[in-house]
Amino acid sequence: MSHVLQSYKAAWQFLIRHKWIISLLYGFNLVFALLAIGPFNSYIENIFANSDTINTLANQFDYSIIMDVVNEYGIGIGMTFSALFSYFIMYVLWSTFATAGFLGMYQKSLIKGHSKIKEFWSSGITFFFKFLRLNIYIILIYVIVIALMAVFFMKDGLDVFKMESEVALISRFWMLLFLLFVLGFFISIFRDVARSNIIISNPKYIHKTNLQSLKSTLRLRHISLSLINLIFLAIICLIFYTLKGIEAVWLSFLISQFYLVFRLCYRVVRGCSFLEVTQ
Repeated sequence: MSHVLQSYKAAWQFLIRHKWIISLLYGFNLVFALLAIGPFNSYIENIFANSDTINTLANQFDYSIIMDVVNEYGIGIGMTFSALFSYFIMYVLWSTFATAGFLGMYQKSLIKGHSKIKEFWSSGITFFFKFLRLNIYIILIYVIVIALMAVFFMKDGLDVFKMESEVALISRFWMLLFLLFVLGFFISIFRDVARSNIIISNPKYIHKTNLQSLKSTLRLRHISLSLINLIFLAIICLIFYTLKGIEAVWLSFLISQFYLVFRLCYRVVRGCSFLEVTQ
């Protein structure tokens, strides 16, 4: 357990020494948000003009309003969502590159005792396609898992009028949601261990590395480290959701940006701590 805590501490020390990583990640997040959300927000404002419809939808779900908007502005909304999807793909590619960059940089700091900015970019280039393949495999795993859960959920149909009670359907939903959370917990461990092994060994092909990582997923040190990271994330989320009801716009905006920064810190620290403990 002491090795796990030391790994977590070392990851924070690395991040504090290289605060520019968070600035870089935050800057790119901000750019992608402005590019993606800006046009979408303007389009929505043009649709609703000065009406109170947006406030109505914010307070409660209204199916009729949504269908009216889709029927009237379906083509424009479709084009807007296509643009959003394009920005999402670009963000995923950047996120993959950045993760490969700071993990490769952390590995260099472990070997040489220090690291330079250029090693972030060189590591991103070196490991990008291997990390991208790993991400695709993980997405496929989630697709298969969710598809199987959907089949199980709908095995008796979804028409509540043909059921004696909808309690069984609701219970099944919460059971599957809990199962998805548990599977997600272990899939995220596998992902971080696999990334660490790719950085350490730099294999030509990642299949053997993935199998090795899968065998290591259930190790106590990896589960413990994941829980420690999640505790930090849970505390940050709790603080944010406690404070987000503040009416002052500027203060609310400031809190949301701090929340984003700490989420980015969580991402870097989690990855680096797993790399440290996997050595």
